[in-house]
Amino acid sequence: MVNNKPAVICVAGGAGSNGGWAPDDDRYKSGGGLVGLGSPTKIWLSHTETATTKGDTGGTQTGCGPDGIKGGFGFGGSTTAVNAGAGGGGWYGGNASGGGDVSSHTHGGGGSGYIGGLINASTQAGVNSPGNLNGYAIISWHPSL
Repeated sequence: MVNNKPAVICVAGGAGSNGGWAPDDDRYKSGGGLVGLGSPTKIWLSHTETATTKGDTGGTQTGCGPDGIKGGFGFGGSTTAVNAGAGGGGWYGGNASGGGDVSSHTHGGGGSGYIGGLINASTQAGVNSPGNLNGYAIISWHPSL
Protein backbone atom coordinates (compact mmCIF):
# COMPACT_ATOMS: atom_id res chain seq x y z
CA MET A 1 0.00 0.00 0.00
CA VAL A 2 2.86 2.43 0.73
CA ASN A 3 4.05 2.35 -2.90
CA ASN A 4 0.51 2.97 -4.16
CA LYS A 5 -0.46 5.68 -1.65
CA PRO A 6 -1.59 8.19 -4.33
CA ALA A 7 -3.98 5.61 -5.83
CA VAL A 8 -5.85 4.89 -2.57
CA ILE A 9 -9.39 6.30 -2.54
CA CYS A 10 -10.73 5.05 0.79
CA VAL A 11 -9.61 3.14 3.88
CA ALA A 12 -11.65 1.97 6.85
CA GLY A 13 -10.06 2.50 10.26
CA GLY A 14 -10.03 -0.54 12.54
CA ALA A 15 -10.68 -0.51 16.28
CA GLY A 16 -7.86 -1.21 18.73
CA SER A 17 -8.09 -4.42 20.76
CA ASN A 18 -8.92 -4.49 24.46
CA GLY A 19 -6.37 -4.42 27.26
CA GLY A 20 -6.87 -6.70 30.23
CA TRP A 21 -7.20 -4.23 33.10
CA ALA A 22 -9.05 -1.33 31.55
CA PRO A 23 -12.58 -0.73 32.84
CA ASP A 24 -15.40 -2.51 31.01
CA ASP A 25 -17.13 0.75 30.09
CA ASP A 26 -13.99 1.84 28.19
CA ARG A 27 -13.79 -1.27 25.99
CA TYR A 28 -14.48 -1.47 22.25
CA LYS A 29 -12.52 1.64 21.28
CA SER A 30 -13.36 2.74 17.78
CA GLY A 31 -11.45 3.30 14.62
CA GLY A 32 -12.64 5.18 11.58
CA GLY A 33 -13.32 8.81 10.99
CA LEU A 34 -10.40 11.09 10.31
CA VAL A 35 -8.83 10.26 13.68
CA GLY A 36 -9.07 6.91 15.48
CA LEU A 37 -10.08 7.03 19.14
CA GLY A 38 -7.33 6.70 21.71
CA SER A 39 -7.24 4.46 24.75
CA PRO A 40 -8.53 5.59 28.15
CA THR A 41 -6.00 6.51 30.79
CA LYS A 42 -7.65 4.65 33.70
CA ILE A 43 -6.75 1.06 34.62
CA TRP A 44 -7.99 -1.15 37.46
CA LEU A 45 -5.47 -2.28 40.07
CA SER A 46 -8.11 -4.13 42.10
CA HIS A 47 -11.92 -4.20 42.25
CA THR A 48 -11.91 -0.84 44.02
CA GLU A 49 -8.56 0.78 43.22
CA THR A 50 -7.61 2.46 39.94
CA ALA A 51 -4.52 4.16 38.52
CA THR A 52 -3.87 6.47 35.60
CA THR A 53 -1.37 6.12 32.77
CA LYS A 54 -0.75 7.75 29.42
CA GLY A 55 -3.33 6.59 26.87
CA ASP A 56 -2.48 4.96 23.55
CA THR A 57 -3.31 7.31 20.73
CA GLY A 58 -5.27 6.67 17.57
CA GLY A 59 -4.04 7.15 14.03
CA THR A 60 -4.57 10.45 12.20
CA GLN A 61 -4.41 11.61 8.58
CA THR A 62 -0.69 12.30 8.82
CA GLY A 63 0.71 9.71 11.22
CA CYS A 64 0.51 7.99 14.55
CA GLY A 65 0.19 9.57 17.95
CA PRO A 66 3.03 10.08 20.43
CA ASP A 67 2.25 7.47 23.10
CA GLY A 68 2.43 3.69 23.07
CA ILE A 69 4.01 1.27 20.59
CA LYS A 70 3.78 2.94 17.20
CA GLY A 71 1.58 1.81 14.35
CA GLY A 72 2.33 3.08 10.87
CA PHE A 73 0.91 3.66 7.42
CA GLY A 74 -1.61 0.85 6.91
CA PHE A 75 -0.99 -1.04 10.17
CA GLY A 76 -1.63 -0.79 13.90
CA GLY A 77 1.04 -1.12 16.56
CA SER A 78 1.65 -4.63 17.84
CA THR A 79 2.63 -5.79 21.29
CA THR A 80 3.64 -9.01 23.01
CA ALA A 81 2.98 -7.71 26.54
CA VAL A 82 0.52 -9.77 28.59
CA ASN A 83 -2.96 -8.18 28.82
CA ALA A 84 -1.97 -5.45 26.32
CA GLY A 85 -4.12 -4.09 23.50
CA ALA A 86 -2.90 -3.87 19.89
CA GLY A 87 -3.56 -0.84 17.71
CA GLY A 88 -6.20 -0.98 14.98
CA GLY A 89 -5.18 -0.76 11.34
CA GLY A 90 -6.16 2.06 8.99
CA TRP A 91 -4.76 4.87 6.84
CA TYR A 92 -2.43 5.32 9.81
CA GLY A 93 -2.89 2.72 12.50
CA GLY A 94 -3.39 3.27 16.20
CA ASN A 95 -0.68 2.63 18.75
CA ALA A 96 -0.50 -0.44 20.99
CA SER A 97 -0.19 -0.41 24.77
CA GLY A 98 2.92 -1.43 26.68
CA GLY A 99 5.46 1.19 25.56
CA GLY A 100 6.27 4.88 25.89
CA ASP A 101 5.10 5.11 29.53
CA VAL A 102 1.73 3.58 28.62
CA SER A 103 0.57 0.70 30.83
CA SER A 104 0.40 -2.63 29.03
CA HIS A 105 -3.08 -3.10 30.49
CA THR A 106 -4.82 -0.40 28.45
CA HIS A 107 -6.56 -0.78 25.10
CA GLY A 108 -4.90 -0.16 21.75
CA GLY A 109 -5.79 3.04 19.86
CA GLY A 110 -8.03 2.92 16.78
CA GLY A 111 -6.80 3.43 13.22
CA SER A 112 -7.84 6.40 11.11
CA GLY A 113 -10.08 6.19 8.08
CA TYR A 114 -9.31 8.00 4.83
CA ILE A 115 -11.19 9.29 1.80
CA GLY A 116 -9.60 10.91 -1.20
CA GLY A 117 -10.70 11.60 -4.76
CA LEU A 118 -14.35 10.89 -3.93
CA ILE A 119 -17.34 13.17 -4.49
CA ASN A 120 -19.72 13.93 -1.59
CA ALA A 121 -17.77 11.57 0.66
CA SER A 122 -17.62 11.64 4.44
CA THR A 123 -16.19 9.60 7.27
CA GLN A 124 -17.69 8.69 10.60
CA ALA A 125 -15.97 7.26 13.63
CA GLY A 126 -17.30 3.92 14.81
CA VAL A 127 -19.69 3.66 17.70
CA ASN A 128 -17.96 2.89 20.98
CA SER A 129 -20.32 0.27 22.39
CA PRO A 130 -20.39 -3.51 22.84
CA GLY A 131 -23.57 -3.75 20.78
CA ASN A 132 -21.95 -2.25 17.67
CA LEU A 133 -18.62 -3.98 17.07
CA ASN A 134 -18.69 -4.26 13.30
CA GLY A 135 -17.65 -1.44 11.03
CA TYR A 136 -18.90 -0.99 7.50
CA ALA A 137 -18.49 1.08 4.39
CA ILE A 138 -21.18 2.22 1.95
CA ILE A 139 -19.85 2.87 -1.53
CA SER A 140 -22.23 3.61 -4.39
CA TRP A 141 -21.75 4.43 -8.02
CA HIS A 142 -23.52 7.49 -9.31
CA PRO A 143 -24.85 6.82 -12.84
CA SER A 144 -24.14 10.35 -14.10
CA LEU A 145 -20.41 10.11 -13.42
